[in-house]
Parts: sequence; structure tokens; C-alpha cells
Amino acid sequence: MTLLTLNFTKEQIKRAEEVRNLQQRLCFPSDLALSTALSNGNFINCIYTAQDLKNASIIYGDCPASFAGKMTAPHSTTSTTPPAISVGQKLALDLKHFNSPTIGGNTEAVVTVDENSTILAVAFSKSKSNKDISKATGSIISLYNSYNHRVEHLFVIPKKSYYL
Repeated sequence: MTLLTLNFTKEQIKRAEEVRNLQQRLCFPSDLALSTALSNGNFINCIYTAQDLKNASIIYGDCPASFAGKMTAPHSTTSTTPPAISVGQKLALDLKHFNSPTIGGNTEAVVTVDENSTILAVAFSKSKSNKDISKATGSIISLYNSYNHRVEHLFVIPKKSYYL
């Protein structure tokens, strides 16, 4: 590693090295992903900040392991609708079928992802009937309501198998 110590205190250099060690222990997330997680407080009792990571990039350069061999998603069309501005405003909904019933007798899972917070919520259903899927979806909506979040839009992720 090349060390550039211009205008950095010993403490800043130490923290920069330690945050790179954290990045390694987390299996090398990208600088952007780790910086966002640090800024959002996603790590409980974490003493490092996004600035520590920025300093590490200046001092040591880019972390090659954080971008080498990373998969890239195929380009998708840009949404024409405005993004959600509050938690619960827009939920993407998908169904997951279990090949055999779970211990509780469920054969389906209703999975939602909140567009604003990326919170994943799952409710289980005994069958794929409208009644059971609606009940599971209602329990997810009730969860958001219990925290004073209003679900305004549900977007179902289409699958060809749903139409067969």
C-alpha cells in the first residue's frame, strides 16, 4: 500500500487503516455502499464515519478488492414515475411459492420491498387464493400503519408463471 500522509493526523491515518480493515471484514463492499451504510448508521456502535473511508481512499487509494470481480446489473429502463418520498408510500410486491408446505402449513410468501427505505416485509399464506394472499398483504399494510406509515401504492412484480 502506498501511504500519503499529507495533512492527515496520526489519528486520521489510524482510523483510515481501521476502516479499510472493517471493509475487508465485511467482504469488501464498494466504497459507496460502505460510506452510505456508515452515514445512515446501519452499524450499531460503529466508531467509523464516511469521512474515515474518504480519508482511506485519499491515503491508500482505491481498494481494488472492493470493485474487482463485482457483478454488474444489466441496464434497465429508467422509471418515469417520481420516487417515493416517505416510508410505505410505494411497495413492490412479489409472491414466493414453496414446493412443500412449511411447518405452519404455508405454501406462499408475500414479499414486499419499500421503495423509500428498502425495508423487506414478508407475510405467509396458506394458499394462493385471493382471500389468503389479500390477508397476508393486509397484514403487511397493517404493519406499516402501526408505525404511522401510509401505503399508497402496491406494485406487483409480474411473472409469466402467474398467467399460465
